Amino acid sequence: MPLFGGTQNAAYAVVEQADGTIQVMVKEFREPDELEAKIEAAGIPADVTFTEAGKRCAPGRFAGADLAYDPPDTANMTEQERREFDKPENWRSRDAARPIDRNTFVISPKYIRPGETLVLEFRPGNHPGPAWTLGTYLAKAGSPIAPCTLVDAQSDEASVKEMTTAHG
Repeated sequence: MPLFGGTQNAAYAVVEQADGTIQVMVKEFREPDELEAKIEAAGIPADVTFTEAGKRCAPGRFAGADLAYDPPDTANMTEQERREFDKPENWRSRDAARPIDRNTFVISPKYIRPGETLVLEFRPGNHPGPAWTLGTYLAKAGSPIAPCTLVDAQSDEASVKEMTTAHG
């Protein structure tokens, strides 16, 4: 399993797997530009941000390629709108990068279309389980990505409840 970028950085590792996925281990929140460069060296255009605990990037940084970045309110959807909303195609961002254990996630390039950028927003975790909360989004091809402006984040538990309610 080759490691991209030559030597292994103690903060993280990026490894291409035999099945074409890319495994990323994050041990420390530092040097996001270097992690971004290693992911890009593996063939995935990326934007990586490490936030502080209790913060997230303000919405509106880029145009999302699917509903994961700016999902509509599901409260008053018709049955047909709900069927469209629930199509897996509308949630590729969640499949493009998925946590697999406390410090590791896997990028699946098959969910990323040409020209799209994988946007990763990491926030230190504050509960048992993952060491961090990972926001994964796909920016539309050609969409500029603005720098992260930090805003207060929901608690991890509230975020999980919202995701389960919105898409479950």
